[in-house]
Amino acid sequence: YTTLFRSGKNIGFPEKYARVIFKKILEGIKFCHERKICHLDLKPENIALDENFEPIILDFGLSDIFKDEKDNIKELKRTKGTKKYATPEVWENRSFNGVKSDIFNLGVFLFKLVTNKYCFKECSSEEDKYYSKLCKEKDILNGPYTEYWNEINKEIKVQLSENFKRLYILMVAKEPGDRPKELMLF
Repeated sequence: YTTLFRSGKNIGFPEKYARVIFKKILEGIKFCHERKICHLDLKPENIALDENFEPIILDFGLSDIFKDEKDNIKELKRTKGTKKYATPEVWENRSFNGVKSDIFNLGVFLFKLVTNKYCFKECSSEEDKYYSKLCKEKDILNGPYTEYWNEINKEIKVQLSENFKRLYILMVAKEPGDRPKELMLF
């Protein structure tokens, strides 16, 4: 097995290749979600590629069951995980939806997959230099996010498609209800 990123590389996967890898990861996470399991720590270090470049999701140590015996969604309270991938709910010490948390983690992961950079300076807190610019926009679906993209483009070395940007913005929305209800591709 090999990890997705090797140190020293300054670029991620081109979008056309990232889409293939990401689709397979989404299929794996969808499989988990269909069985009421949320991963809660999706990041490049927890994804390996086999000899055929098939992704393998690793480390379910923080995973949890997100539905009760009556199939109602449970609000989770765990605040562990990787700082750069944690949701705003975790930073605000609120209960959270495990599926929406996985979607947020996957948004951060997707950005890293394509750019090999983190999408925030430190974390998804309104005190963060980059994330605060995302939180300023009121129209989650149509906001231009000009301040954010102007700032982040100083850090990344790739041109991102509008479809990629739109999906990414939805996945890392501050409010869980604004995030996609299901996993999708850019």
